[in-house]
Amino acid sequence: MRAVVFDGQLRFSQKFPIPEIPKDWARIRVQFAGICGTDMEILNGYQQFEGVLGHEFVGIVDQCGSSASYPVKQAKGAFDRASGTEALKVALDLN
Repeated sequence: MRAVVFDGQLRFSQKFPIPEIPKDWARIRVQFAGICGTDMEILNGYQQFEGVLGHEFVGIVDQCGSSASYPVKQAKGAFDRASGTEALKVALDLN
């Protein structure tokens, strides 16, 4: 998959590994992603983050894990990393 990655240096990867899906999760194929103020702060060392930038997105559910079911067409959300834990907040379009 394509990704904007920060690992101490900002780079664009056209061959970033597609993540495995835990059994009760769904993988969202991102169609549009925004770069926000938090992403810009990451470039200056915010929370010592390293990984894929663009945590505000619109996409479609690409695949579900073995025990997950998401009857949606579109997902809009933001992936937030706070206090060492990860949380995904998504608004789902059921139409």
